[in-house]
Amino acid sequence: MHLRAILLATVIVAAVTPLGGQSRTPDADHQALIALENEWLTAVDSATLDRILAPDFVHPVPTGDFLTKAQHIHWVVAHPAPTSLRYRFDRLDVRIYGDVGIANGIVAASDTSGHDEGRTVFTDVLARRGGQWQAVNGQETPVGPPAWITGLLARGPDATLADRLTLFGQFVGDWYVDVTSYLPSGEKRNAIGQWNFGWILGGRAIQDVTMIRADTFHTAPMRY
Repeated sequence: MHLRAILLATVIVAAVTPLGGQSRTPDADHQALIALENEWLTAVDSATLDRILAPDFVHPVPTGDFLTKAQHIHWVVAHPAPTSLRYRFDRLDVRIYGDVGIANGIVAASDTSGHDEGRTVFTDVLARRGGQWQAVNGQETPVGPPAWITGLLARGPDATLADRLTLFGQFVGDWYVDVTSYLPSGEKRNAIGQWNFGWILGGRAIQDVTMIRADTFHTAPMRY
């Protein structure tokens, strides 16, 4: 009887003690997710991505597509970021709910000289399965206009060209328009839209963008 009691106690202790003698703690999970996010930030090879992403990983993208794990890895490997860009976390927050982790943050990109090339805000969902954390969902959204847009725009006309640019410069601003178009068949169509004019290229040109609700017609000519 005494021997059976000892054996039973041994089995119970073995059942509640994690393998390797290491106990799982909230802090350990938190550090594991931070390490995983930092590794994922610069991962560009299929082997690393295969380990980080869960088999059922999904990546919704702005085109309206939902990339699978295989599609995401294929795209990343086939379209590596320019070697001149450096990525870092401007912010990284991790929350854990049992075996589910949520990471929110901002990724900043800069060139070799430290010039800001854009930022994205992201949300990643991670799950712990078989003792391993993996990402099951990832989604990001650009913060503000792209760097090339901010470099294109100007606050006003170039002082040496202001008089010569008044022909179109007088329209700088946002305009609502009523459009009537005539098809080859003679059919008449009416639509409403918006016409935006703005200074670009150091104030040496004017860009205008027309957005018409009918047929989602977009044009973007430049006026010099």
